[in-house]
Order: sequence, then C-alpha cells, then structure tokens
Amino acid sequence: MDLSGTIFCTLCQHSIDLAQKKTELPCNHTLHTQCFLIYVSRAPLQCNLCRHPLITEEVEDIGRVQFREREHERRQEIYAELMATPGFIGDLKKLKKQIATVRKVRSKFFKIGHSAKRHFATETLAMRGILQRMILEKKKALMESEESAKMRYEGKVYARILREFNTKYEPHTINEITSIPQFKIKRDAGYYWFSRFPKWKMRRWFSLRLL
Repeated sequence: MDLSGTIFCTLCQHSIDLAQKKTELPCNHTLHTQCFLIYVSRAPLQCNLCRHPLITEEVEDIGRVQFREREHERRQEIYAELMATPGFIGDLKKLKKQIATVRKVRSKFFKIGHSAKRHFATETLAMRGILQRMILEKKKALMESEESAKMRYEGKVYARILREFNTKYEPHTINEITSIPQFKIKRDAGYYWFSRFPKWKMRRWFSLRLL
C-alpha cells in the first residue's frame, strides 16, 4: 500500500482494484488471488516477500485431525460395503488361513537359511585356514629354493655395482640414464625394482581370495 491507499500485489507489483479478488496472507501481505494460486502451485508454502510460512502448526494439527477423521469415515464405508457383499466373509477367512500358512512356512525357511549361513561361515573359515597353510608351505619352499638364493645373490651384486656406478657418475643416476633411449637400457633396471622383486611379486602370486 502506498500513501494514496492503493494496494499493490507483492508478486506482480500491479495495483489491486476493488473489483479484483485478493488474498491476504497471515503476514499482512496481499496478492491477487490468481497470482497467489499460481505462486503456491510452483513454490514453497510461504510468503514470497518475507518468507513467512503460510501454514502454522495450529493449522497443521487441524489438518492432521481432519485427515484422520476422513480416513476413518472412508474405511468405515469400505467395511460396510464389503460386509454387505455376498461371499466376502468366506473369501476373507480363506485368505487369512493362507496368510497364516505362508508365515509359518516362511519362518521355517528363514530358520533353516540362518542355520545354513552359520555353518557355511564356519566351513569357510576352516577352508581358509587350510589354504593359508598350503600357501605358506609353497611360499617357504619357493624362498628356500636354489633359484631364490641365486636371485638374492645376484641382486646384492647388482646393488653394489649400481651404488658404485651412481657414485662415480654423480649427479647422473641410473634412473636418468634409463630415460635416454640411445643407451638401450630398460626402465625396470632401477635398484628398487630388483631389490624388492621377491617380496612384492610373491604377494601377488600367493594372495588368497575366497569369492
């Protein structure tokens, strides 16, 4: 409302004539009724200007009570209609009996299923223990083999030669040299790869996965 007493719609900002329908919100802001209906159909239930909620807790409580009353009346009407239908009581008893049977069978099935699940978990742990012992024996045999000893020896020799090489040609290292194609040295010739080969490779060879 301006000084002349003209009321303006807070949504479209146009004046509200006496012949036009208007809606006054709880926060005393006024809108065209048409603007209000469009607004509440597309936006939250609050004033577009001050964000004051249009539905108070008291209105919500009244709405819930009215909804429960309507639902109770609707259910009573359905009950009266079905009770007046011929044969409904017999069909309902048959349905209730089948529901009880299904619940009983389902309870037995779930009981058997839970028991089988516990047995499966126990057997899985036992199998896992057996497989882990087998893996440890295979790993131990491989680490104690002649090939493993030879690989460790050659790795130590390589590490010593590599340290001497890096010291002699410092600041250039083997990693820098392997990056130059003309030297024709593969990038896997680093000290870390050769020294760590048995450990990280065996973790991949003997990893235990039970699906």
